[in-house]
Amino acid sequence: MIDPVLHPTEDNPAPGRFRVGAVESAKGVFIRTAMFMPKGRARGTVLILQGRAEFIEKYFELARHFVDKGLCVVTFDFRGQGGSTRSVRRSRKGHVGSLRDYDADLEAVIREIVLPDTQGPLYLLAHSTGALVALRAQALAPMRYKRVVLSSPLFGLGDFGLPQGLIAGLAGTLSLLGLGRAYVPGGGDTAFGTQPFAQNRVTTDRARYQRTVRQIEAAPQLGLGAPTIGWLNAVCRSMAEVHDRDFLDKVDRPMLILKASADRIVSPGAIEWVGRRLQRARILRFAGARHELLMERDGIRDEVLAAIDAYFDVAGVQEPARASMAA
Repeated sequence: MIDPVLHPTEDNPAPGRFRVGAVESAKGVFIRTAMFMPKGRARGTVLILQGRAEFIEKYFELARHFVDKGLCVVTFDFRGQGGSTRSVRRSRKGHVGSLRDYDADLEAVIREIVLPDTQGPLYLLAHSTGALVALRAQALAPMRYKRVVLSSPLFGLGDFGLPQGLIAGLAGTLSLLGLGRAYVPGGGDTAFGTQPFAQNRVTTDRARYQRTVRQIEAAPQLGLGAPTIGWLNAVCRSMAEVHDRDFLDKVDRPMLILKASADRIVSPGAIEWVGRRLQRARILRFAGARHELLMERDGIRDEVLAAIDAYFDVAGVQEPARASMAA
């Protein structure tokens, strides 16, 4: 069992009223969850799926934005990262052998938190690896969500020095040789997102980047190191699946895809390829933006949030200000 608590800091307070807890996704695998609630009856619920190496606290600012629109927000840490059960003994390894593990985490949260405890309609906002999981979820349960937004979805690998096909082949071979739980070559325990700002690939916003660094310094147990070979193999297999025409034909729901033009973490070309083949998807492109659109500088982030608000039918809505408190 995990100890499900949040770790707010002076410059990153938890928004509004909140409830933190844990659900069991598989035997002995507990998922840290958080629900942020507006004052009065919610207009709906936003379920946020995080990217690799992320954690609930990183989304406090975004959760506050939606709470101020009168929406309830639910988010959680996928297994192996944040405050959820870590997958291997070395806690900085966020390892999974299959993305079905993440599918199970999502289903557990929906079953135990979203369905019994929240007000519809249900909106899904997913980033990077979370967006890959979200697309899989759309194929499995297409009628569950009123609207879906995918931010910088991981449909292909970005600029990592080798062709994706070669990376996928090496990851598969090394996993078969029993090396799946090892870090990818050159990877280690250093928490992702704590490098000097000038070396970062994820945002052009220094203040938001440094806030995340300070959050990990204040609660180092939230940090995650490099991917494992097995994690990379699982992601490559899932990316191959979503490039299959038969899979894409199963996804027949409206969807908004947000693409960062200067993304080097995921492939902008793969986003275009998949997005054009999804029957009811629309792609919005943000010039000069890096991978973490939701953590970008205000000039970009404001445009991103305006697009999401309009898609979720909450543009122009603003709830009265209120003090933060735990529920």
